[in-house]
Amino acid sequence: MAQDHRDRPTHTMFTREGLEQPSSHGFMDREAWFEFHCELYDVVSELAVSVERIEAGMVRLADGRSLELLAVMEQCDGRPREDWHGLVHRHLQTWLDLSPMTPVAWSDRPSKFDLRVRLVPFSPIDERILSLVGARRVTGDIAAVLSLATRHGIETITPAELDRFGWDEDTSWRRGWEQTELLAEPDELDVVEVGGIEIVHLFGRGELTATLAFGLEEHIGPIGDRGAIVGLPCDHSVLIHPIEGSHSRHAIGTMAPLVRKLHADGPGSLSPQLYWWRDDEITWIPTIVGDVNEVYLPEGLGDVLG
Repeated sequence: MAQDHRDRPTHTMFTREGLEQPSSHGFMDREAWFEFHCELYDVVSELAVSVERIEAGMVRLADGRSLELLAVMEQCDGRPREDWHGLVHRHLQTWLDLSPMTPVAWSDRPSKFDLRVRLVPFSPIDERILSLVGARRVTGDIAAVLSLATRHGIETITPAELDRFGWDEDTSWRRGWEQTELLAEPDELDVVEVGGIEIVHLFGRGELTATLAFGLEEHIGPIGDRGAIVGLPCDHSVLIHPIEGSHSRHAIGTMAPLVRKLHADGPGSLSPQLYWWRDDEITWIPTIVGDVNEVYLPEGLGDVLG
């Protein structure tokens, strides 16, 4: 929970009188608008971001990138104050992770053999960033980004960079998926029992493990026509319960709070949701976790659960 900043000293770079509130930000009252920017400064400090300057609703980094914050401001305006820190933090972190440097520069000319696909969270407030890097939505709250395996790690490659190298976008995506499924391997595969339900856990130290959810049988063996209940809490973790009979209904109630906790703990948080995996496709299982769990089964899942 974000702390209450009303009684603390104001930031040396930002005061109530020092920055004019644009008319486009008029949906926030002056006090809330000021508090948003205080939260923004805290997140920038927390992430140790090298900033050239912070303007009204805008962050300009020392490396030349700029992020307009109107979307996350609108999101915060409709949420409790204690949620703001997490919303701003996630939005800036997504931007730092995915947005391309300016100007674009690769130390080495990349190879098509290094193309990979990794999964990232999808949120409407990040839609501009995800569009910029050519992300493709794969399910409700998860998108995929085309990336390169470099000596520095997994780095996003944008449509503009594909064009610069003369690479066809659709062909590059196909190669990225194929090479990720072929070359990415989990570091651990364990079977654990939670609440009487067996769950297969794929764990990896890299950022591509969650992408293996689209080729599960290559890593855990045949799953069967009914599919599996799957959680993707983090980019390095996949939880799987192959559907075997009516007792698999219990797996949803058992896995839902576990996936939400792993997602909240991080690192590399991806999704707090559960999904129905079938033939390398995943469908969202809407679940509300509380004193009594509410589960809304997608069409067809009720039939296979029996």
